[in-house]
Amino acid sequence: MTYRAMFVTDFDGTLLQSDGALDKADLAALAALPARGVLRVIATGRSWYSFSRRGAVGLSLPIDYVVVSTGAGVMDWQRQEALYHHDMAADHVADTLNVFLALDLDFMIHATAPDNHHFWFRHSGRDNPDFMQRVNIYQSFAQQLDTARYQPVPASQFLAVLTPNQGNGLITHIAERLPHLNVVRTTSPLDGKSIWVEVFPKHVSKQHAAAYLADEFGIAHNRVFAVGNDYNDLDLLEWAGGGGFVVKNAPSELRKRFQTVAGNDHGGCRQVIDIMSKQLGAYS
Repeated sequence: MTYRAMFVTDFDGTLLQSDGALDKADLAALAALPARGVLRVIATGRSWYSFSRRGAVGLSLPIDYVVVSTGAGVMDWQRQEALYHHDMAADHVADTLNVFLALDLDFMIHATAPDNHHFWFRHSGRDNPDFMQRVNIYQSFAQQLDTARYQPVPASQFLAVLTPNQGNGLITHIAERLPHLNVVRTTSPLDGKSIWVEVFPKHVSKQHAAAYLADEFGIAHNRVFAVGNDYNDLDLLEWAGGGGFVVKNAPSELRKRFQTVAGNDHGGCRQVIDIMSKQLGAYS
């Protein structure tokens, strides 16, 4: 099939509603896109395991591809197959480990795909409810890190959980210490206020994964439209030549930079689809 445009949406807080449901009108809008020659992509921070295990999603979700783990992998949703997954080299794992230990952070090291829902965790002992909640959710796949014996091996990513009062200064410091890697900030989907700091290989991001799909299908840059709700969508929103949008529940900093549509509970995704459809009509 020949595609004339691409629509990329974040999942949690954008397409997914606050109650964990998917709006039927949003799904109908997505289902209608192939007839208009539009490739449908979800770009999520979730791993493939986390995304695919949701009962509310199901295999009937009307999308074509899923960008998982903030761009570390791309999955063909219809075939349930991986197109690629990028992991961190062992020396980059060692670099990140040294920085995180020096800063006394609470963090997790995720295994390589397809087992990247498994992780080792290190807890500083400080009160960090969001961190412990994530450990408990994945307790069947979580193992405490023995920092004295651990020998760095390739991993899919690091994830540190900062309490809300630890702030942006620490994120900037981490990025400065790891300039050869991609340090990504996002808001915790668990408590909605803690800060997650993810570290990936330099070329891993939602933008890079979306660009890969656009190149694969020969879709012009100015016909890529994207909508998100958080800081890990930033590079994707800046890159989308057709337009980058944020839902109303996005942080104020992002709402000031991008066109704002309705919130995730009030049809923000289908509002972007309507804007895209009108713009594509103008191209015809």
